[in-house]
Amino acid sequence: MQEKAHEIDDIRHKITRVAELYERKPITQKYSFEVLCDFISDKAKRLFSKYDQLHRELESRQKTQVQADKLNSYTKKLDHAEQELRHCRQMASHYYRIVD
Repeated sequence: MQEKAHEIDDIRHKITRVAELYERKPITQKYSFEVLCDFISDKAKRLFSKYDQLHRELESRQKTQVQADKLNSYTKKLDHAEQELRHCRQMASHYYRIVD
């Protein structure tokens, strides 16, 4: 019986250590397994929720960056096409002067 009590205390100590990791401070009061496990579960849910939110935010920023990169690329292509158009107009103007 004493061995079983020692096992239970050992498990409670380990669960309390995990809870302390989430709480970031020592837990001196003895809580029931249910309270400790509920606490850990709630903290883990919040942590995963925060992770998911940050992950979605990162994906959104990456998509925005990709869109900005595409826009930059298209802008460069447009600038290049405009330069070619100006060059062609100059050549055409020069050609018409020669023909006249």
